[in-house]
Amino acid sequence: MKTEVMIIKPEDLEGEKIRAAARLLDAGQIVAFPTETVYGLGCVAEPEAIARLDEVKGRPADKRYTLHIGSREDVHRYVPCIGPRARKLVGRAWPGPLTIVFSLSDADLKKQKGIVSPGAFGVLYGGGTIGIRCVDNELGRALLRRAMGPVVAPSANRSGEKPAVTASEVYEVFGGKIAAILAAAGEPQASGQSSTVVRVTDTSIEMLREGLMSPATVTLMSQIKIMFVCTGNTCRSPMAAGFSRKLLSEKLKCGVDALESMGYIVMSCGLAGCGSSASPEAIAVCRERSVHIGNHRSRSLDCDELRDCDFVFGMTQHHVDTVRRCCPEIADKCAVLDADRDISDPIGGDLEAYRRCAVQIEKALGKRLGEIWDEDSSSK
Repeated sequence: MKTEVMIIKPEDLEGEKIRAAARLLDAGQIVAFPTETVYGLGCVAEPEAIARLDEVKGRPADKRYTLHIGSREDVHRYVPCIGPRARKLVGRAWPGPLTIVFSLSDADLKKQKGIVSPGAFGVLYGGGTIGIRCVDNELGRALLRRAMGPVVAPSANRSGEKPAVTASEVYEVFGGKIAAILAAAGEPQASGQSSTVVRVTDTSIEMLREGLMSPATVTLMSQIKIMFVCTGNTCRSPMAAGFSRKLLSEKLKCGVDALESMGYIVMSCGLAGCGSSASPEAIAVCRERSVHIGNHRSRSLDCDELRDCDFVFGMTQHHVDTVRRCCPEIADKCAVLDADRDISDPIGGDLEAYRRCAVQIEKALGKRLGEIWDEDSSSK
């Protein structure tokens, strides 16, 4: 077999050479392409092509391969339901040197079985999981976008040997054994470090292989931060934060104190806060619901803190408008907690006024937290 080395200029990323390389992939051939870490050996996720790849790499047939995609949005073609933490990682870490292993429910596996070919399903979804990576390399992504079927791409090396980081290194090992090698004209050499591999669930990040992206970075990138805003941060927003922690702990089947270690941080602030305690009525109504906010101290909103949040809920439209005016860059993350009406201010009212407020907050929270879990980022 003749191995063609295709030099691709930046202006030719959508040109004929890329289309020709994609046609080779679609025909079941192996095409090497660069990533930001090492070169990969790409082939379609079909048994015959995978068998050829195993032979070329000298790798046991029972080893799994990672799906590579050309755009982070393509993840929804292979994983129908993505939890909040994994969704956050997809948005923050891709394209990049991170492989995410997703676990699929039986219902989602059944759905995928009807979408991808039987051969590809067997290759990609072994054990009910799928590993996916979106590489941070323009040439690699251009090729992956052009391929018709799903493409896996293990590192370009014989099993147990050092991965290739240049086209010439790929040719030294695989010349005459694969169909083509793509190389970007003038592109800097890949780092040579492996990608990081993690398994993500709603409650944990499991490090399967340490690589270019550190565990601390992955943890920070996957944290979900929710902020509740009211006027003085002494009743409505601390109540909302307390109820939210309770609802989250029930959904995740953990104690409230364990939420942060599981990647969920719930906070509150006010348009004007000065270290005051929560109001006695707010504390009492929360205690009736086994929620404890006795240690709360009010504080003012901080735009730097808000920028780091994923969701910001104001108790009224006025709160939302004020936050958007003060921190316009987070406008799309900010909404009124109750989409139908403002959360009424119970300050100065009796205990019954606080109870009515609590009921409204709890009902609105049930909807909002459900939206956070069911949100499909591909529709944004």
